[in-house]
Amino acid sequence: MKKAKHIFSLILQDLKTYWPVPVGVFVLWMLIRLIFHAFCPLVIFCGMPCPGCGITRAFKALLALDPVTAAMRNPSIFLWLLYFAAVFIQRYFREQSVKKLTPLLFFVLLCTIGLHIYRMLYLFPSEAPLIYREENLLARFHPAYDAWMKAHIPPPYR
Repeated sequence: MKKAKHIFSLILQDLKTYWPVPVGVFVLWMLIRLIFHAFCPLVIFCGMPCPGCGITRAFKALLALDPVTAAMRNPSIFLWLLYFAAVFIQRYFREQSVKKLTPLLFFVLLCTIGLHIYRMLYLFPSEAPLIYREENLLARFHPAYDAWMKAHIPPPYR
């Protein structure tokens, strides 16, 4: 029980120290979603999915106990959950610096990019999030870009 109270106090201490970061990210997320109806910079700029596209949908699927749908939305969700579990254990159970996990972070990033390349080569465009989004800045300012993309990418579009 002492250990649980100590871990809880460490979490509260971190929340008190770093609260501006999640609040700022949330406000930024809301503003960008309100203006562009998307959050991903790549989707907003050129309409193409990025390596992180689908992570939120995958997380929601995991919360609904549907790992198959989670893997379809973005299979790297499992690597990211393992990484964040390792960070949590390192920070709150071992009470050590999470900087030791930097190699693991780079491994997860490389795997996420590798999975994205595979998905773009073999699955794009299939279904959301792996689709071309017509409402993007490049298409708005250069209609020829949108025409070229539609000529070279089969539907579905959004």
